Amino acid sequence: MMTAFFSKFITKLSEHEWTDLTKSHQFIESLLHNINTDRDLLRSELRSHSQRERVSLALSSREPSTHFKWLIFRDPLLRFEVWLHEYKNKELLRPGYAVVPHNHVYDFSSLILSGGFKHISYIVSKNSNDTIKEIRVADETSFCRNMIYTLTAEAVHSLDDIQEGTTTLVVNSASTKMFSEEFNLKTGMVIRHFPLPVRAKESYPFLDYI
Repeated sequence: MMTAFFSKFITKLSEHEWTDLTKSHQFIESLLHNINTDRDLLRSELRSHSQRERVSLALSSREPSTHFKWLIFRDPLLRFEVWLHEYKNKELLRPGYAVVPHNHVYDFSSLILSGGFKHISYIVSKNSNDTIKEIRVADETSFCRNMIYTLTAEAVHSLDDIQEGTTTLVVNSASTKMFSEEFNLKTGMVIRHFPLPVRAKESYPFLDYI
């Protein structure tokens, strides 16, 4: 059972018209700003979750190499998702997607709840054989507690200097691409990552191996 505060937040997202992603993420940023003005309401929502609810959400959550992605809410129509990203402490942190140049399959807006990091944006050009022709840093910005930012699916970025205890509240809109890309600076390769729902559309991709 959601608190009245969080139910209102989800209702606003659910009733929103998701036809213009630029306007949609401006709207999301305004909602995240409202959340940020009274953190007690967010804490109350998370504290209200029963053990059964926490475990249920955890079963749909993920653990990449750099952070825990806690699923807070997934729109039944798949127009948006709400996640809480808990970045790992140094003893658990492993090289992975967040700390190498990459993009996403969706646009997203993020509120820094605690901690912070250096956010690096890149300009990339590719060869026809999916290798890196050129990659250069376009911007480096320090993001800290209370800051809000939005990235498009095409934006190439990475994180560095992730502070201990960094958490972010993320709202992503529906996927606009079939795959995301990771840019390997050591090999010069562009690696495509297909989400599991995409891989499962036609058949299980592992059937030919069993």
